[in-house]
Amino acid sequence: KYDEFHIVNSKCSVIYVIQKGDSLWKIAEKAYGNGAKYTAIFEANREVIKDADKIFPGQKIRIPKGL
Repeated sequence: KYDEFHIVNSKCSVIYVIQKGDSLWKIAEKAYGNGAKYTAIFEANREVIKDADKIFPGQKIRIPKGL
């Protein structure tokens, strides 16, 4: 599922570098097959993402595993 992602694996999460055109919904669709799970990504990255509608290319975020 992560073939289009720029990733680094860890035990609990995947590190993803946001690309131009990304949204948390699109990232959740790629990661989990369900865009509605974007809230889990947002909650895991509160220190980086202040507003779920405002993410920027180059930001590094954690994508929790096992959802």
